[in-house]
Amino acid sequence: MEIPGVCIPTNAAIKRYNRRFLTTMMVYAGTILVAAEWARHGHRSGASAYAIATLPGVTVIAALVIIGMYLREEKDEFNRATQVEALLWATGLTQAIETTWGFLENFTDAPHAPLYLGFALFCGIWGVANAIVRRRYQ
Repeated sequence: MEIPGVCIPTNAAIKRYNRRFLTTMMVYAGTILVAAEWARHGHRSGASAYAIATLPGVTVIAALVIIGMYLREEKDEFNRATQVEALLWATGLTQAIETTWGFLENFTDAPHAPLYLGFALFCGIWGVANAIVRRRYQ
């Protein structure tokens, strides 16, 4: 998919990152399905329930490692710098939103937001921040 006015690099490091990240996200989705099915069948206690429930979190850790690997492998300093800036924006905004929402939950009748949505929020903000940062340099 091409975003008008935004140049998306396709060098070897990006291709490896895309392959690794996509694979990890497919495993992430699979582990969520397994954990949900496990819990649906009443397996909500014991070591096996805890182990299965942590599997999606392990894949999130793997995704973060893959992001770090990309930054290490990226030879183009501009690409690396724009990704780091977008990651910093995503990290800061995600933390600000989650912290503010936590205060809303504690001090008002705001609905509970599940913690596992934090990584999805981070990825969404990262994508938007990346487009904004790159567009600034065109």
